[in-house]
Amino acid sequence: MDAPQALQPNFDLIQAGAEKYKTSTRTIRRLIEAGKLTEYRVGRVVRIDMTELDRLFAHGGDSE
Repeated sequence: MDAPQALQPNFDLIQAGAEKYKTSTRTIRRLIEAGKLTEYRVGRVVRIDMTELDRLFAHGGDSE
């Protein structure tokens, strides 16, 4: 029997994360700058893991 897989990352643009939670892109960028959210760069495009963002917002912005 295989071990259960961890949640797969779900990468999307900062704009998509902001729209999902009805906040500004600046708020998402502040979370990145504070080290609460990881950014992934592909060339000049910055992506975030929506699963990580979901967990962050589920805990009220406190990832600890």
